[in-house]
Amino acid sequence: MIKKLSVTFILHLFVLVIHAQVPVLSSFSPSSGIPGDKITVSGINLESISGVKFGNAFALLDSMINISAGEFSIIIPVTTASGNVFVTVTTPGGVSSAVAYTIPPRLPQISSAHPSSGEVDDIITVEGVYLLSVTSVKIGTANIDVSLITYLGSNMLAMPVAPVKNSGVFDLIISNVYGASKEYGTNNTYKYTVTGINVPKLKEVLPQSGKKNDEVTIIGFDFTTIIGIGFGNTLADLSTLKILNDTTLAVKVPLVGLGANNIVVYSVRGESQSKPFVITAPPPTITGLYPTATRIGSTVTVFGSNFITLQSVFIENVSTPGYNLLNANTLAILIPNNVASKAKIKIKTAYGEAVSAETITIDTVLSILIKYPEIENILFPNPAVQLLNINFHTDITRILIYDIFGNMVHYHTMGDLPTINITHWKRGIYYGLIYRNQNASVQKIILE
Repeated sequence: MIKKLSVTFILHLFVLVIHAQVPVLSSFSPSSGIPGDKITVSGINLESISGVKFGNAFALLDSMINISAGEFSIIIPVTTASGNVFVTVTTPGGVSSAVAYTIPPRLPQISSAHPSSGEVDDIITVEGVYLLSVTSVKIGTANIDVSLITYLGSNMLAMPVAPVKNSGVFDLIISNVYGASKEYGTNNTYKYTVTGINVPKLKEVLPQSGKKNDEVTIIGFDFTTIIGIGFGNTLADLSTLKILNDTTLAVKVPLVGLGANNIVVYSVRGESQSKPFVITAPPPTITGLYPTATRIGSTVTVFGSNFITLQSVFIENVSTPGYNLLNANTLAILIPNNVASKAKIKIKTAYGEAVSAETITIDTVLSILIKYPEIENILFPNPAVQLLNINFHTDITRILIYDIFGNMVHYHTMGDLPTINITHWKRGIYYGLIYRNQNASVQKIILE
């Protein structure tokens, strides 16, 4: 029995020793690969694997598929460095000797571009691998400013189409520190189609607003075969056109209606897209007033230019709605009763303002009243609240009462009652113009 147990025990030890043998790696298929690729590892004693390392990077065992005791497949860790890395496998029998595996440089690879064709400056999205830390981008021989690239992840970026000179199919090459890109899975460069080059393309208009005869600079592409430049529905005078180079031209604004008039460039190959431009007008000017001496309720004519977008009129600093725009250069103003006796005219349009050099003299009611001598005690009490009494004299013929704006609020004659009801009047200062036969005098009245 003891002898039999000893044989059994020895057999178990033999099996354990067999199973505990150190793994040995012999080959890889393919012989090189990039992080993320699945490769097959061959050798012996490759059972019960507990770890696989590519250099310092651990592979995910979840990605491993055991094919046999001498073979398994696994995905190269994404953090694996480029170059010759040493692969080791760990089992219960120990750690295998390190075997070199080649990780090629992380060259960019392009799998697709969306849209598959576009015009210069269109934004396209490029997908592939190793699309981070880009050092240069070219479409054909035209470079793209790498500062214009937007990274959408390690395998996707957005960028404008490079300014190539002609339409066609070009190599799209993205480079990093390891080198230039290829089409994903091939040794070929990725091809991209650029369209619309022969048609003028606008990028910028400077300035974006102006008036007739102002010079406007237009920046874009393919400006060598220009046959017209439109401002809205009006073509610019081509005698004012300056083609500075293939991407820049200058032209003077034609006579066209005010407001939005988009710019379009026409060539023998077609027309560009439009860019917004606003036609403005010069600021107004005032060259003269007639008459320069007037009175309330009369009209003063203002002469000048560029009144067409008139917005408001001021007599000194008092806004007045009583005006009539006769034409682009002539304006009639009705003098209101609440202005100073001497005033300048100011007008505002959508494009500026102007103040008259001349001053108009206005005979207001108050300016007339203050010419008369003052009198007291004809109208009482003063201050008054509800009633205003009249101390009649036999020589008083009539009494006219005005507010401070020159509006007559009451007219009284000898035949009227010697009392005036003032309860509906606004509180403030009033003036009574009192006629005594052919003479007149003024009394200041305060209503509380």
